[in-house]
Amino acid sequence: MGLFGPPDVARYARMGHIDKLTEAARSKRWPEAAVAARRALEERMDLLIDTLGTGNLRRVLTAREALRAIGRPATKALLEKIDDPRPERRQDVVHALGEVRDPYAVKALVGRLHDPDGLVRQLTCRALAKIGDPRALGPLRRAAAADPDTSVRKTAAEAARRIERRSDVAARRAAGTAAGAPAAEEPAHREDEAGEDRVDAQEDEQDLASEEDDEGDGETDEDAEDEEERS
Repeated sequence: MGLFGPPDVARYARMGHIDKLTEAARSKRWPEAAVAARRALEERMDLLIDTLGTGNLRRVLTAREALRAIGRPATKALLEKIDDPRPERRQDVVHALGEVRDPYAVKALVGRLHDPDGLVRQLTCRALAKIGDPRALGPLRRAAAADPDTSVRKTAAEAARRIERRSDVAARRAAGTAAGAPAAEEPAHREDEAGEDRVDAQEDEQDLASEEDDEGDGETDEDAEDEEERS
């Protein structure tokens, strides 16, 4: 990204710099460049979704962030793959939907709370918590009470609590705004949101550590493929 000018989206797209395109897509200073960057990412959406299933953690993280920057089109593309017969593919999809955080995905994710794969159900709980839509509260509470897997019950209960906390924060904020409450209450709201962000980061770190254990040295192989593609 230029120091004094707009991001060089055309160059980033030509060079395949997904991370730079993602950064440009989030630019508020250069809205036209942001639109162009999102369009460039959309053109690579199938590749980004395929990347979720690779063993290269750096590329997986980059793909997740890019899909989040794309927004609703990425949600719709991911939802087309949520019923994939392969459990590992469904795991990738529900995890990515949690990263995109689009309420449009809530109905489909609630359906995955009955997935035959326990890890899919657990990742679905986390995804619903990240999205934070109150529509998921009832299904999460039922999963917390009745899922046959102890880890899923625990994750569902925590997800429901997180959504409840966010709903309480939103209600306090709305009440304060309606009553003309002083701005001094805002730091408490920000502290609640920061706490939720820390939980998200911790969960992502745990997931990545687990994936790294499972995949071993897959990153090295993918990096070699990167070099071959560039040469």
